[in-house]
Amino acid sequence: MWQLTIAHRIRLLERRMLELSAWRNALEAPILEWSITQPNLEPRAIRLGDSWGFSDGTNGYNTHKQGAVKFETSVTIPDSLKGFPVELELDFGGEGFVLVTNSSGTVFRGGLNPFHKAFPILEKAEGGETFQIIVEAVPKGLFGSRNDVPSLARSYLVAPHLEVRRFLQDLESVHMACATLGAHEVVPHLLNATEDVLEQLPWTSSAEDYLSRLMHGTLGNPFERSILWSLPKIPELRPLERNWLLGVNAAGLQLQTHLENIKKLYPPQGSLALTGHAHIDLAWLWTISETRRKIRRTFATVLDLMNRYPDFKFNQSSAQAYAWLEQDDPKMFEEVKARILEGRWEAIGGMWVEPDGQMLNGESWVRQIQYGQHYFLEKFGQISTVSWLPDTFGFNPQLPQLLRLGGMDKFFTTKLRWNETTEFPHDLFIWQGLDGSKVLAHCFWNQFDSYNAQIDAKSLLETWKNYKGKSSKAWLKHPNPPQTLLAFGYGDGGGGPSREHLEGYARFKDFPAMPKLEMTRVDDFYAKLPTDLPVWHGEMYLELHRGTLTSQAKVKKLHRQLEHRLLEAEALWSLAWLEGESYPTGELELLWKTLLLHQFHDILPGSSIREVYEDAHSALGTALFECTVLLENAPVKGNTRLAFDQILARAQRKFARVSIQKLENSTYQLKNDLLSVLVNQNGWVESVKDKIGTEYLQAPMQFTAQHDVPREWEAWDVNPKASAPIQTKVEIVLLETGLKLIHTWRDSVFTQVLTLEAGRLVVKNHVQWHEKRVHLRLEIPVGIQIQHAYFENAFGAVPRAMKANTPTEAAAFEVPAHRFVLLEAGGQAMALLNDSKYGFSLDDQILSMSLLRGTMYPDPTADLGEHEFSYALQILEPTNTLETATKAGIDFNSPMLGALQHLFQTSGLVVSSLSKSSTNNALLLRLYEPSGRAYSGLLDLDFLRVQKAVRVDFLERQLEELKLKNGQLKLQMKPHEIITLKLFVVVQSAVQQPSTPKANEVLVEHPQPSEGKKATQEKQRV
Repeated sequence: MWQLTIAHRIRLLERRMLELSAWRNALEAPILEWSITQPNLEPRAIRLGDSWGFSDGTNGYNTHKQGAVKFETSVTIPDSLKGFPVELELDFGGEGFVLVTNSSGTVFRGGLNPFHKAFPILEKAEGGETFQIIVEAVPKGLFGSRNDVPSLARSYLVAPHLEVRRFLQDLESVHMACATLGAHEVVPHLLNATEDVLEQLPWTSSAEDYLSRLMHGTLGNPFERSILWSLPKIPELRPLERNWLLGVNAAGLQLQTHLENIKKLYPPQGSLALTGHAHIDLAWLWTISETRRKIRRTFATVLDLMNRYPDFKFNQSSAQAYAWLEQDDPKMFEEVKARILEGRWEAIGGMWVEPDGQMLNGESWVRQIQYGQHYFLEKFGQISTVSWLPDTFGFNPQLPQLLRLGGMDKFFTTKLRWNETTEFPHDLFIWQGLDGSKVLAHCFWNQFDSYNAQIDAKSLLETWKNYKGKSSKAWLKHPNPPQTLLAFGYGDGGGGPSREHLEGYARFKDFPAMPKLEMTRVDDFYAKLPTDLPVWHGEMYLELHRGTLTSQAKVKKLHRQLEHRLLEAEALWSLAWLEGESYPTGELELLWKTLLLHQFHDILPGSSIREVYEDAHSALGTALFECTVLLENAPVKGNTRLAFDQILARAQRKFARVSIQKLENSTYQLKNDLLSVLVNQNGWVESVKDKIGTEYLQAPMQFTAQHDVPREWEAWDVNPKASAPIQTKVEIVLLETGLKLIHTWRDSVFTQVLTLEAGRLVVKNHVQWHEKRVHLRLEIPVGIQIQHAYFENAFGAVPRAMKANTPTEAAAFEVPAHRFVLLEAGGQAMALLNDSKYGFSLDDQILSMSLLRGTMYPDPTADLGEHEFSYALQILEPTNTLETATKAGIDFNSPMLGALQHLFQTSGLVVSSLSKSSTNNALLLRLYEPSGRAYSGLLDLDFLRVQKAVRVDFLERQLEELKLKNGQLKLQMKPHEIITLKLFVVVQSAVQQPSTPKANEVLVEHPQPSEGKKATQEKQRV
């Protein structure tokens, strides 16, 4: 006898579910009339089904600049819906914010998008209730897609058949489990259970009922409806009779009984800790102004779900998101705050934004943490212990130390699962930084939606199967069973969790043969993990998205400049404050926060749309101008005059005397006491020799180019180097202090000015760039035999292979560096310095620096136009080369910060910053050890009139008090260690309060916060 296969049975279940779904609503009542107000236009009427675009096929306005479209209407619940719960179902052809009010106030508030279209407004209608509805909409999808002809596609009051919906969700959970578990022996039992209840299900067969549902549900297949030549007469909808609904309820209860019995035979396998999440890119395929609307929509949705689902927990990173909400909707912010204090909403991440992981300098990381944690502490009474960076494109090796000093000892990402060559070996591990600092690290692998998981059988089961950490021997001695995290909700463009997710959780949390689910706070999940785990040392390089080190060069240049100008302003004003001037705390904070926002992991990397960069160039350019004004206004007076003079004199870089001549073979020579440089007739530097004649080039250093169409993710990715030298038309002009070289290539012009500064060849570039899908590099064929190569990162440098010997080394064909790349060869050393570039490669003896790209997606105008950048070849003495290269890179980017190194006479250490304390009348001095050697020495602070010195973390919490003798501080530091000194000083003027305690004053250190506890961390005077 022929029998149905498992696949047949699953398909039959699917068909029956499609049939039942036509009865998801008992009744529907259209909302026909609305008022629409578009930017710069008067309100007008619009009807259900009408387009709110324009006849030319556009929206007629710019939501980026002008905001959202406002729709308004007033509705009265018809008597036909009396006794039913009532929902509002909307589709406006884009994203929106929905607000429903009545005479008593707000009834519903939430986000409108393809995954959030139904909004409950009444538990039981009396008939005659009146509501006002406002929808603020933009004609964009969650991922920024345009809808040129948006329409009011759906606008209905509906009375749901709650019994049918619940039963359908029950069936759907079993269906998904069967489809996912495949050949598992539990599947026939699950199908037996559904078939049994469906066979006993009482159901209407009325032709009138079926015809009435023809246009309101699928009835098996949308195709069947679409091919109707003409519609038959369609009766009005009518609800299912009470006896049918009682039968549906009974079937649901019977199915639960079956599942409980099956669970005894096949109990849950594995464990997932679930956290609701809405990854909201602060800019990407939409602008920052749109993000602020996305945040409000998403947060409103989450608040509504928390009211309806008591078990629901949610996490959201980025202090910037909360700060925007506080400005845009103070009332909603207070509701979010209440949920955070309750413990169900977790403010996570401990940073201002989720930044790029490779291009920030050390001080930017510090300020991301400082401003983020201080905001969380001030607004919510707690800091985050978990660094939440799910989508950042690789991580620098000092991050564990930075996180620990910022109050975070746990780390989360999913991005390392994106490696395209070498599978990252861990998903539960200890990450150890350069100095030995360790954080507990975890990532999950939900291969379908990354960090935006669904609560469905496939995501749940595959996430558990992919979890390597469940096999760690650490679990043998651990009191808890193995568990992995899973963040659920619609993300990237926001939206967050939905009602369907939480209904799925209710059904899958204890399901046969599936992982057991537990709703959790992220910090609680980490608290239950073992710590005797494998250790990953140093950088976590992402073998993907390497092109983000170069894309959108202008934003990277502004970023680098503002990083340095802010540190200069802090240093100068700190010394001015010491003499009694008022420190510009507020101005500096606003400028820092502008920089920190634009370090977001889709802005700084160059992977956003054109409008994002139009805004970013304006915002960063304005901040740079304001910071420059702040610098120029720093007063110079008093006892620190000598210090100011030292800094300002250093800022005016001294040029060594240079001789320039044209040789017989049309070669030009630039020469001073330390360097001799030859430029050939093609305009390329072909020789760089030091004073003893050592040659540092084996062939001319010149621009190379290759066709630039990556395999995918165009602005993100870049192909391995396959460049060829470009052939230019060149004009060479002799200058008084150097050479000007004007290269013309295709539609672009490169103007270079070459000068010598002591042991440094400096090349200033002005480029008119008009190429698309071309990757432009500077290629340097190195003449010394390289033995060691170091690429600067935040607070340190990463050693890299000179030649790729393994697939992992080969995959790192484009790597990050900041201000320098150092090459050593026995008795010689040279550094390539730069003022705005981040992408480099080293292949045997060829060092390359990526200069420009011309990607088409997501910004077809990317990088077109003017660019200015400088680089230099610096010859170094072959001792203390990492320290020397670091200080040369600082000096090249900021002579003023270079002068600070001399001011503090920090041989063996690097001064990172000097600023005023945010919590006391004290100075903060940050230093780090750059060379990987233990340090012991004296730091002379006498000129600052220091009375007391303590070591603090980034949140200014005291770690230890240091001994100060005769203005000198004895320091001992580990290799690669970062240290922040809080210096209580004598302030010369009454403008500021004394920074040292009076006889009746004491410094009180408040307790450090524990997980989930409120605590105040600032030191206060009492």
